[in-house]
Amino acid sequence: MTSPLLLVLTLFASTITVDDDGPADFTEISDAILAAAAGDVLLVEPGNYGPFFLDKDLSIVGRANQPRPNVAGPILISRAPGFALSRLRLQAVTIEAVTDAGRMDDCRVRAQNNGGQALLIQGCAQIELTRSRVTGNSPNAGNGGRAGRVTSSNVTTVDTDFIGGAGAVDVAEAPNNGGTGLRVDGGSHLLFVRGSVIGGAAGGAVDPRNQTCSFGQSGRGLVLAGATASLRGVPADQVSGGAPGPRACGGVTNAGLRLQGGASVVTSGVTINEVEQGGGGGTLTTATPFEPYLRNNGSSAPGGNGVLQLFGPASEVAILIASFDTTLTNVAGVQDTLWFDPATAFFAGALVSAGPAQPALCPYTIPEIAAHSGLALRVQCVFTSLAGSLDPRTSASSNAVDVIVNH
Repeated sequence: MTSPLLLVLTLFASTITVDDDGPADFTEISDAILAAAAGDVLLVEPGNYGPFFLDKDLSIVGRANQPRPNVAGPILISRAPGFALSRLRLQAVTIEAVTDAGRMDDCRVRAQNNGGQALLIQGCAQIELTRSRVTGNSPNAGNGGRAGRVTSSNVTTVDTDFIGGAGAVDVAEAPNNGGTGLRVDGGSHLLFVRGSVIGGAAGGAVDPRNQTCSFGQSGRGLVLAGATASLRGVPADQVSGGAPGPRACGGVTNAGLRLQGGASVVTSGVTINEVEQGGGGGTLTTATPFEPYLRNNGSSAPGGNGVLQLFGPASEVAILIASFDTTLTNVAGVQDTLWFDPATAFFAGALVSAGPAQPALCPYTIPEIAAHSGLALRVQCVFTSLAGSLDPRTSASSNAVDVIVNH
C-alpha cells in the first residue's frame, strides 16, 4: 500500500550563509554560530573550515548534491537544547548534555589523531544518526581508534555504519590492536536500524630483516556494558569483529558482540558474528515477529522527491505520525517512547506492511522553497494491532526518521 505525503512546511527560519572563499555572511562556521539566534540555519558551502563549539539550537547543513564541507579539528556540541548537522565531513565530534532531539544526517566522521575516537555521545536525551559513517583512526603506528562511544544517552541510528580503526603494521616491538566499532554503556539505550558495526583489523609488528611478525587483536564490533539495545535489519547488516591481519601473521579475532554488566539486546534480522560474555554478562533475545523499522531514501532538497520505506510483519496496519518540533513523549499503550510534539504533530497517513523483504512505501515531495533549508520533519510509525516484543500488552512502533531539508 502506498500513501503520498506532501511536506507542507509552513515554518521559516533565518538562513546565514558560510563560505570559506566568499561571498557569504561569514567565512567560518564558528563566527556564524556566534552571530546566530536559536532556530537559525547555517548554510555551508563546500570548502575547508576550522573547528567549532555549539551550544545553541541551530541547523548546520551543507548543500544537497555538492561536496561535503570539511571541518578540520574537534567539534564540541554541549548543552544545546537540540541541533541538526547534515552533509558535513567531520574529524572528531563530542555531543554532551543535549536535552531534546539532536540530529546528524548524511555526515562522515573520521578520527585523525593517533588512536583517536571519532564520536562521543554522553548524557543526551535523544540523538539520531542517519545515513552516516563513523570511522576510528587507523594510525601509522600504534593501536586503531574506536569509532564511537555512547554513554548515559538514548541514541537511534538508521543506515549508519561504525568501523573501528585498524591497528598499524609497523616495525614496533609490540603488536597493535584494532579499535572497537561502538561501545554503549552507562545505562544507555541504542536503537540500531540497518547498518553495520565492525571492529578494526588487527595490526602488528613485522621484522623486515627476516619477515617474522607478531600481530595483536582485532577490534570487537559492539560492546554493551550495563546498557540495552534493539538491533533491527537484514542479514547483510552485521555486528562483527575486525579482520585478524595478514594470513601469515594473523592475530586474535575478537567477537562481534560483547555483553557485560547485565546488558540486554533484542535482535531482529541482523547478523551477529559471535557473542562474548564479559563480567556480569548479559542477555541476547531474538524478536518474534521481527521488529518494524523505517528508512528514508531520496532527495532532501527543495523540490526533491523521496520515499519513506516501512518494513514490518506482513499485513499489519501502521499509522504515520509526523511532527516538526519533537519532544520525548510517553504514550499509553505504546511500547517505545515516541518523539513528537502534540502541538505540531499531524496524521501523515497509514501503511500496510508487507513483510521483511518488501517495504510499504510513502512517497513525499519537498516544496521548492529555499527558506525551508535546514528544517526537519520527524516521522514515526505506530502499529495498531502489532504487540511490542518486550511488552505484549503494548503496541509496537518503528524508529523515528528525520527529513532534513538541504538547499
